[in-house]
Amino acid sequence: MPRLGSKLLALTVAVAFAAATHAAAAPAATRSFFVGAEEDAFLWGNSQQTASVARTLGLKSVRVTLQWKPGQTQVPASFQLALQRMVLDAWGIRVVASVYGNPQDAPRTADARAQYCSFVADLLRDNPEIDDVSIWDDPNDGTFWTPQFDADGKSVAPADYEALLATCYDAAHAVRANANVIAVAVSKSSATPGAFTLAWHPPADWFAKLGAAYLASGRTKPIFDTLGYVPHPTSSAERPWTKHPGSSAISLGDYPTLMSVLGSAFGGTAQPVPGQGSTRIWYLGQGYQTRPDPGRTGFTGAENDPNPVPSWSPQEATDRGEGPALDQPQQLEDAIRIAYCQPAVGAYFNFHLYDESNLAGWQSGVFWPDGQPKAAYQALRRAAGEVNSNSIDCSAFSPTGIPPRPAPVKMPAQQPLRITDLRTTSVAAFGAAVTWKTSIPADVQVSYGLVDFGVPTVWAPVVSGADGSIAALSALDSSSSYRVWVNAVSDDGQRAQATLDLRTPGIPASPSASLDRTNGAVLLDGQPYFPMMLYSVCPYQYAAALASGINLFALNACGTFQSQLNALGGAAFSAGIAGGHAGAGDGIIGWFHRDEPDGDNVAASALPGPPPGVPGLSFLTLTNHFYSGAAALPWGRGVYPPLIAKADVVGFDLYPLQEWCKPERMADVFYAQRELVNLAAGKPTFQWIEANDWKCYGPDSVTPATVRAESWLAIAGGAHGLGFWPASWDPGMNKVIAGVARDVARLGPVIYVPGQAAASQRVQLSVRTWSGALYVIAVNSGWSAVNAKMTIPALNGRPLSVMGEGRRVNSDGNTFTDRFAPMAVHIYIAPPANS
Repeated sequence: MPRLGSKLLALTVAVAFAAATHAAAAPAATRSFFVGAEEDAFLWGNSQQTASVARTLGLKSVRVTLQWKPGQTQVPASFQLALQRMVLDAWGIRVVASVYGNPQDAPRTADARAQYCSFVADLLRDNPEIDDVSIWDDPNDGTFWTPQFDADGKSVAPADYEALLATCYDAAHAVRANANVIAVAVSKSSATPGAFTLAWHPPADWFAKLGAAYLASGRTKPIFDTLGYVPHPTSSAERPWTKHPGSSAISLGDYPTLMSVLGSAFGGTAQPVPGQGSTRIWYLGQGYQTRPDPGRTGFTGAENDPNPVPSWSPQEATDRGEGPALDQPQQLEDAIRIAYCQPAVGAYFNFHLYDESNLAGWQSGVFWPDGQPKAAYQALRRAAGEVNSNSIDCSAFSPTGIPPRPAPVKMPAQQPLRITDLRTTSVAAFGAAVTWKTSIPADVQVSYGLVDFGVPTVWAPVVSGADGSIAALSALDSSSSYRVWVNAVSDDGQRAQATLDLRTPGIPASPSASLDRTNGAVLLDGQPYFPMMLYSVCPYQYAAALASGINLFALNACGTFQSQLNALGGAAFSAGIAGGHAGAGDGIIGWFHRDEPDGDNVAASALPGPPPGVPGLSFLTLTNHFYSGAAALPWGRGVYPPLIAKADVVGFDLYPLQEWCKPERMADVFYAQRELVNLAAGKPTFQWIEANDWKCYGPDSVTPATVRAESWLAIAGGAHGLGFWPASWDPGMNKVIAGVARDVARLGPVIYVPGQAAASQRVQLSVRTWSGALYVIAVNSGWSAVNAKMTIPALNGRPLSVMGEGRRVNSDGNTFTDRFAPMAVHIYIAPPANS
């Protein structure tokens, strides 16, 4: 396989493993066969997009190349970062790593072998998601491994490679018992025009000498788990079932010859022959190159294939009853079906997903270099689907090995996928709607997030409208800029993306306030609203509070309600105080009941009413004595149901650091909030967060870290609003409170989704799903660092990005592990499948 300066990737598709050769019975249900591709865009390109393409095609594995240099015993940090990103983006896809280097650097000495195999072991050790590693590339070809022969013409490469396989087999299996060490060889013919070099071993000669070197070593353990074989045809126009009697080439149609050669080389030794036990042949780097379609531009260089095939032909072939005319889709489908029906073969890797623009490279992908799909896209998807469903009937092959094919269907001219007319249909302070059209039918995902964050954090439901599709963007923040991403994938694999920026206006002057009892949310003009509250603050403090994200003020400590309204001027919402002054102006949404009436044994029936003429919702703050983890008041907990029934929105203050003076009780912020949510029975709830010291000073006093931890413990527990007390705090708190407000805005409607609570050691968790995405709010309520292992149902191996931290974590099924500093908050987002 020529690398020719471009990075290549192998992407594998899981297909069922057939139990018979061409004319045998239908494959057994236990056959384990998969189809893949080699495409380094997984590792060095857009791994998310490439993984999405692979899943759409039905592929189950990816093979990527890694360069090794003499002296390296560990994977370099730059490679490791790329690998970690790739395995996260490729969740659910089997990753195969191919480690090779320059041909003159082939590890031929004991020291070089130790270095190379240490590199392989380190790769497996640091990447537990990777089990499969192929040892070098095409070692029987002087283009990749030199020397093949010594100065006297004696063959040396097979014995050198056997020693490398043995060393790496032991090193890999010492790291992981189920490691899959892949030996590699390539088919060539000296009669092939443009043969890479003359210094090469034909496959039959190579395997014979590799087996002889293995016997001579006296080794009693295997040297490989899987044989990776590149069954190159003599040209892309050669039919996959073609046999080569009398030639040194062993291609796809020469399976009986290959099995005979391998049996002679390893039969009766400790090295299983493919087909014995779990040992299989994986066909690597197989591809059928196309010539550029007429009118396609951007290609350079000279073609390296003596006979490339059309990307698609509408004509029927008449030669020897071979069915549809020779083109890439038919070649690819036939090759996969033939490989599937070869009993000892376990995989087929197509060489490339994306064509190279240099004709001296390879054009055997299923996309043109500009990313537009070729006709082979649907062929690969179709063949992978047949393999995955175990529906290939090997008994239906012709006596000469030709797979059965349906009559050709003329394909309509491909229409490009475009997203057009993307625009807003409405924009309000807390919600918006966008609409668009696609040029052809497509699956569409819409996501959005704050512009300054740069990435989407919320996915929106999509519905069909009379004039295009529509997505509603809910729970937006006022006076904020948002970006909307519209991503479309058509049935034929084309992809398109469009973006739109919008800005929400300031808060409405006279919003309609109501409740969503299903999700326990305050609604303003029908959209969820998250109050960030201050109580008893003077107008001179308003500017700093507004900059900290405060959006609801109650009780002017330095004047009347009317002077509060005048000073705010509609920049934030206001609430009056029961029994207090009247007022008129912008931003009134409700009023507060008497503070903590339960603490003074004030019955619900005795609570004062709203201030004169003040409309909206009523807010009530309780003490913490409703909570089972706090002592009951002398008059008992029976006071709480009537008090809660009296209010529209219910909150409390716990203050573990400044009232209890018990820093070890931080987790109670979470558990008490959950109890109030249950007592409130669908009403919105909130919690007051201690923002400064007033009673219990010491090393565990209130800090920015505790404010953030308490805030998110309350939200994880179900709070749909927060208050901060006292109203005066150190300047350092401004940034952390503003950060909480901004993160609430980033999560939008997710905040109001009922969460499933869980705990892992000292970490409290809330798990939510919204429009196919999964969210985990996790808080370490302890004062020391902890590694937490978290099990999240329905995670299904998806990677998770950590909001605001610029990193990702991988999952193993439904479980992942992460490290938490003291009081650390991590918010994890797993996007919808295929996003």
